[in-house]
Amino acid sequence: MDHKSAVDLLIRILNDVQEGVSDEKERITGRTCPLQDLFNFDSLASVMTTGQILEEIGEDEDSKIQNLFVAEDSNGKLYALTINEIAKTIVELSNGNMEE
Repeated sequence: MDHKSAVDLLIRILNDVQEGVSDEKERITGRTCPLQDLFNFDSLASVMTTGQILEEIGEDEDSKIQNLFVAEDSNGKLYALTINEIAKTIVELSNGNMEE
Protein backbone atom coordinates (compact mmCIF):
# COMPACT_ATOMS: atom_id res chain seq x y z
CA MET A 1 0.00 0.00 0.00
CA ASP A 2 1.28 3.48 -0.79
CA HIS A 3 0.80 6.68 1.21
CA LYS A 4 -2.06 8.04 -0.91
CA SER A 5 -3.96 4.75 -0.64
CA ALA A 6 -3.50 4.78 3.14
CA VAL A 7 -4.75 8.38 3.37
CA ASP A 8 -7.76 7.52 1.18
CA LEU A 9 -8.52 4.48 3.36
CA LEU A 10 -8.36 6.58 6.53
CA ILE A 11 -10.56 9.32 5.11
CA ARG A 12 -13.14 6.79 3.89
CA ILE A 13 -13.33 5.02 7.25
CA LEU A 14 -13.39 8.28 9.23
CA ASN A 15 -16.17 9.65 7.00
CA ASP A 16 -18.18 6.50 7.74
CA VAL A 17 -17.56 6.92 11.48
CA GLN A 18 -18.55 10.60 11.35
CA GLU A 19 -21.79 9.79 9.52
CA GLY A 20 -22.95 7.98 12.63
CA VAL A 21 -22.25 10.84 15.04
CA SER A 22 -22.81 14.07 13.14
CA ASP A 23 -25.35 15.48 10.70
CA GLU A 24 -22.70 17.66 9.07
CA LYS A 25 -19.95 16.11 7.00
CA GLU A 26 -16.58 17.39 8.14
CA ARG A 27 -13.79 17.96 5.64
CA ILE A 28 -10.99 15.50 6.35
CA THR A 29 -7.53 15.98 4.82
CA GLY A 30 -4.02 14.68 5.43
CA ARG A 31 -3.51 17.44 8.00
CA THR A 32 -6.62 16.57 9.98
CA CYS A 33 -5.90 15.35 13.49
CA PRO A 34 -8.93 13.14 14.17
CA LEU A 35 -8.67 13.21 17.97
CA GLN A 36 -8.54 17.01 17.97
CA ASP A 37 -10.49 18.01 14.87
CA LEU A 38 -13.40 15.60 14.47
CA PHE A 39 -16.66 15.94 16.36
CA ASN A 40 -17.16 13.16 18.94
CA PHE A 41 -14.02 11.31 17.85
CA ASP A 42 -12.54 10.36 21.21
CA SER A 43 -10.12 7.75 22.53
CA LEU A 44 -12.76 4.99 22.48
CA ALA A 45 -13.71 5.81 18.88
CA SER A 46 -10.02 5.82 17.94
CA VAL A 47 -9.49 2.31 19.36
CA MET A 48 -12.58 0.98 17.57
CA THR A 49 -11.54 2.65 14.32
CA THR A 50 -8.03 1.23 14.68
CA GLY A 51 -9.58 -2.24 14.72
CA GLN A 52 -11.49 -1.46 11.53
CA ILE A 53 -8.36 -0.21 9.79
CA LEU A 54 -6.26 -3.18 10.86
CA GLU A 55 -8.94 -5.55 9.61
CA GLU A 56 -9.17 -3.68 6.32
CA ILE A 57 -5.44 -3.99 5.65
CA GLY A 58 -5.42 -7.65 6.67
CA GLU A 59 -3.41 -7.18 9.84
CA ASP A 60 -3.49 -10.15 12.19
CA GLU A 61 -6.29 -9.92 14.74
CA ASP A 62 -3.68 -10.63 17.43
CA SER A 63 -1.92 -7.37 16.59
CA LYS A 64 -0.46 -5.58 19.57
CA ILE A 65 -1.43 -2.24 18.07
CA GLN A 66 -4.33 -0.82 20.02
CA ASN A 67 -4.49 2.73 18.72
CA LEU A 68 -3.10 4.11 15.46
CA PHE A 69 -4.25 7.62 16.32
CA VAL A 70 -1.69 8.34 19.05
CA ALA A 71 2.05 8.02 19.53
CA GLU A 72 4.34 8.27 22.52
CA ASP A 73 7.08 10.86 22.80
CA SER A 74 10.49 10.29 24.39
CA ASN A 75 9.05 11.15 27.82
CA GLY A 76 6.27 8.60 27.54
CA LYS A 77 3.58 11.21 26.91
CA LEU A 78 0.93 10.37 24.32
CA TYR A 79 0.13 12.83 21.55
CA ALA A 80 -2.46 12.82 18.77
CA LEU A 81 -1.43 12.11 15.18
CA THR A 82 -2.58 13.59 11.87
CA ILE A 83 -3.98 11.55 8.99
CA ASN A 84 -0.61 11.80 7.19
CA GLU A 85 1.24 10.49 10.25
CA ILE A 86 -1.21 7.63 10.71
CA ALA A 87 -0.99 6.79 7.00
CA LYS A 88 2.79 6.34 7.31
CA THR A 89 2.22 3.68 9.97
CA ILE A 90 -0.45 1.97 7.86
CA VAL A 91 1.93 1.82 4.89
CA GLU A 92 4.63 0.27 7.09
CA LEU A 93 2.17 -2.27 8.51
CA SER A 94 0.68 -3.23 5.17
CA ASN A 95 4.12 -3.71 3.66
CA GLY A 96 5.37 -5.75 6.62
CA ASN A 97 8.05 -3.19 7.51
CA MET A 98 7.00 -2.45 11.06
CA GLU A 99 7.67 -4.21 14.30
CA GLU A 100 4.81 -4.04 16.75
